[in-house]
Amino acid sequence: MISLATERLQLAGFPRGERSFVPGLHRLLSDPELMRFMNMETHHEPWDTAVYAGECAMLERHGGHACAIYERDGGAFVGVLTLAPDTAHSWIFGGYLQRTAHRKGYALEVTRAVAEWALTQERCHRVSAQCDVRNAAAVAVLERAGFELEGLLKRAWAGYGEPPRDAYSYAVTR
Repeated sequence: MISLATERLQLAGFPRGERSFVPGLHRLLSDPELMRFMNMETHHEPWDTAVYAGECAMLERHGGHACAIYERDGGAFVGVLTLAPDTAHSWIFGGYLQRTAHRKGYALEVTRAVAEWALTQERCHRVSAQCDVRNAAAVAVLERAGFELEGLLKRAWAGYGEPPRDAYSYAVTR
């Protein structure tokens, strides 16, 4: 489990059995404005989010990590990130931040911290991330965090009931 702190943020493993966590996560994943760029459907029911939280918690059993992101000052829930094994020496990174956390530099701060941490792990030589080609903010964060554009994934992403759309593939290596 990752337990990292940056200057302003604290990353902690998914709380087990804490009901107060899921509503904050549900607010994040049920926001259609945020979810339009994600590779999953907008959550309409708390049950959808509870299932997602359970799937994230299972990542740890398979060598991955799922973390809640909180502000260090006050402990407000900011978002969620995942870091999952992609190959024997490569992990894939993803994250979501609430709109109230946008334009504060949090995405860059957490992306840098997680990539730096991952690349210090013995079996990790590469961290990759993907983003919707329309998501200029995600592109900027990944590039400022040192990730390099590797290519375009044609029609690779789709929410349920949406047509497939293109995504960029980025990576940082050691």
